[in-house]
Amino acid sequence: MPDAGEIEARPAEASEKPADFANASPFPNCREEVDVVATMVLGVAALAIVAFLVSMLGLLQIHGPR
Repeated sequence: MPDAGEIEARPAEASEKPADFANASPFPNCREEVDVVATMVLGVAALAIVAFLVSMLGLLQIHGPR
């Protein structure tokens, strides 16, 4: 039976990828592309929601006749 002594692991002092290395990932690179139209539509929708909420708060401030 081998001796169960202490095993010392040392990290490499230097590491470098091979010159002909290619991405081995099965997934394509995800590039962030800005969709200006979608951003504008979402901005207008957010503005409409805020305007609706402000108008609802304004309606809550109206007092009826006493």
